[in-house]
Amino acid sequence: MIKTSKSGGPSLRWYGLRILAATIAGGIAYWPLDYNQVKLSSLAWPWGLATFIIAAILSERDLQPGLLSGAACAIGVPLAVILRVIVDVSGDPTSHNLWPFEVVLAAMISLPSGVLGAILGRLVRRAFSNRP
Repeated sequence: MIKTSKSGGPSLRWYGLRILAATIAGGIAYWPLDYNQVKLSSLAWPWGLATFIIAAILSERDLQPGLLSGAACAIGVPLAVILRVIVDVSGDPTSHNLWPFEVVLAAMISLPSGVLGAILGRLVRRAFSNRP
């Protein structure tokens, strides 16, 4: 049973869990790579797949929290990019000159897969809950 807030929606802990899981998954694919060898297009599959799976597993039962669940998962990947930018810029201030584009591209990769994963998770839960 998922804990809910006083308003009846999922508690903030569940959204935090989604963000944390997607940040770790996005970071596992991105952080070990050398910045000069990284192509964000090569990270689209790992980021999209990780966000999709996390959103599908952790999605809620009705559509609105399901979409919020997908969006919460999608926030994790740009957060992983932001953390990488902070660490790299602290060592070399000229390393991430175009960091806003990196964050936007990461969001564009992770948002559709997170929302689709949440919708799929909702549909799977609905299909299995109707069985006797």
